[in-house]
Amino acid sequence: MNTIWNDPKIFLLYLLIVFLSLPVELWAETGSGIVNPENDANNGVQVPLLPADLLKKADLSVKDKDKQVTADLYYEVHLQFPEAPEAENALWQSAALSEELARTGKKDWEAVRDLYREYISYHPGGEHIAPAYLGVGISLYYMNFRREALTYLNLSIKRFSEGVVPIKAKMHLAKVLADVGRIAEALEIYTEIAETGETTKVKLLALLGKAEILNSQQEYGAALAIYHDLAAKDPNFFREELEALRIFGKTNLFSGNVERGQNQLIHYLNLEEDSTNRSAVLFEIGESYWRQKKFQAAEKMFKRAIKEGDESQGPVIFSKMRVAQYLDDPNRPPEKWDRPHELTDSEGDVPYLIVLDLFYDDPFAQEARQGLFWRFRARGDVNNMLDYGKNYLRLTRMNGLLEDKQTVGEVFLALADTLLEKEKYQDLYDIYYSEYEYIKDYPNGRLLYLVGQAMDALALYDQAAVIYYRALKWPLSEEDKVNLYYKRANVYIIKGDHDSAERLLKYLRKIYRGQKKVGEAYSLSGRLREAQKKDREALGFYRKALEFMTFTDKKSEYVADVVRLALLLDGSEAIVEIEGYMKSGLVSGLDLQKMYALAGNALRLAGENQKAAELYTAALAAALPQEGKVFQSVNLYLGDCLLAVQKREVAVEHYQKAIQGEDSLLRNMAQERLNQNAIEMELSKLKNGGGS
Repeated sequence: MNTIWNDPKIFLLYLLIVFLSLPVELWAETGSGIVNPENDANNGVQVPLLPADLLKKADLSVKDKDKQVTADLYYEVHLQFPEAPEAENALWQSAALSEELARTGKKDWEAVRDLYREYISYHPGGEHIAPAYLGVGISLYYMNFRREALTYLNLSIKRFSEGVVPIKAKMHLAKVLADVGRIAEALEIYTEIAETGETTKVKLLALLGKAEILNSQQEYGAALAIYHDLAAKDPNFFREELEALRIFGKTNLFSGNVERGQNQLIHYLNLEEDSTNRSAVLFEIGESYWRQKKFQAAEKMFKRAIKEGDESQGPVIFSKMRVAQYLDDPNRPPEKWDRPHELTDSEGDVPYLIVLDLFYDDPFAQEARQGLFWRFRARGDVNNMLDYGKNYLRLTRMNGLLEDKQTVGEVFLALADTLLEKEKYQDLYDIYYSEYEYIKDYPNGRLLYLVGQAMDALALYDQAAVIYYRALKWPLSEEDKVNLYYKRANVYIIKGDHDSAERLLKYLRKIYRGQKKVGEAYSLSGRLREAQKKDREALGFYRKALEFMTFTDKKSEYVADVVRLALLLDGSEAIVEIEGYMKSGLVSGLDLQKMYALAGNALRLAGENQKAAELYTAALAAALPQEGKVFQSVNLYLGDCLLAVQKREVAVEHYQKAIQGEDSLLRNMAQERLNQNAIEMELSKLKNGGGS
């Protein structure tokens, strides 16, 4: 079937008919000019706008204060009528207006640069060629292309030696030089202009630039002197130059005049509604409140900075981290309708991670590491906590960031607490060794107390003794101090320094006399006497330790020391005393079972098998452990005692229980007993049978 789609001639004829039937208005819109709105009044005849018409519309838009529309209309003159006399100035006006918009954040600086470059290309000998080169240089500066900006600014200075352009170019050149670290050259330019500038205003702006550099170098006193000089020379200067007011306020924040600086910056914000610096200024005010520990006021400023700025800007990113820090602080006062901030929620890590990703070497990155450290600690993530904590301490050391030693110490202290709890003694020792110079003066004895325990656990007793001693230089809680004294005494005993141990324990027995704290001193004194082969004195100290019991979780140990040594020295004569301890409820579970076993052993060795059997039987009570080496040995020796008092059948039952235990030696002993008993039983039968 033949259709218009497969017959080329018919298809082309169809297209021509459709095209000719289109309305005149569409023909006009596809033309090379802009259609005059008066076309309808001219019976539909196309009358394109002339440059004068566009300029008239631009003038009307200026009255409406719509700079973007005005800039677009000026550019349309250049675009539609590039050869017209009005085209050059129109393009220039479009570029200049676009620069004004860019300074308030309403236009991209790249577009401004392109407009100035277009002017240079179309009108190389034009009236505005000098400021056009300057405009390219300024645009490149704000685009952060410092090297390219230097090229255009130097070109402006060399090519155009007259008028205001060279001065403006030099001023911006100094700004770029300061940004790239060529401070001396920048100061030289500002000083020259301040002395030789053609107008007072130019001289004052040069002084302002010089003050800004001094401010960035933290030479706040010199900067303030210039600001006061500016105010003296022109009382209206800071009203007319709002940027100067901003810089003056920022300097005051860091030079001790904090409230004045805050007021100046707030005044700046009230006057300058369209500045691209608003979020940065809000952040600076928030930071000043943060340093004053006015955290609620700071948070409000940070939230405003976030709201008014671009999320890719540093002040906004840092503000988000500050808000996160505020919410993460467990000590902050709760606000109305406030919800608890969960440190265990990984979503809360994001503000810190962004800072680390984009500003790794910035001082704020250290605070981000610190924030993540506390968050990982809260959720028990020891590996990440260790990584961030170690990085924080390492970078603090490398960069000399020791303004806040308290914070550095707190991070190390939290790290030490966790590592000790997880028994990562070597990790704790290694970090202490590498960061020693930077944490040795942390004014909290607990830090060294924890490090000493790590060394103690690693059997580094000489070092542990020194660290424990140094810890006493700093404040300690009473609980930590008591523990530290006794750990130090224990280290002296272990390493055989009996004289040091004796001096320390004698001192502790004196200062804690009559108090619960003295119990451990008696216990360690008993250990010392045992080491000195003075067992009877040791037993006396152990008995005194039981009267006070400094550490209730060690009561079984206190009782065991008395039982063990009393049985060693007095044998079965100590049973009455020992039974009293066992019935006192001081010990339970495995510890009680061990004591019954020790006492039973003493009676068994003394030949008092019946009494020993009673204690062994008590050791097998249902409330006590029904497995393990102690349980196995009690069954074995109970079998021996029962066999000795002619209770063979019951004795066999206990031997069989001993055979079921895990200790191979005890199993073999029990098996030998059973074999021997079987032989004796057979011999007995034979004897009885032979006699009948």
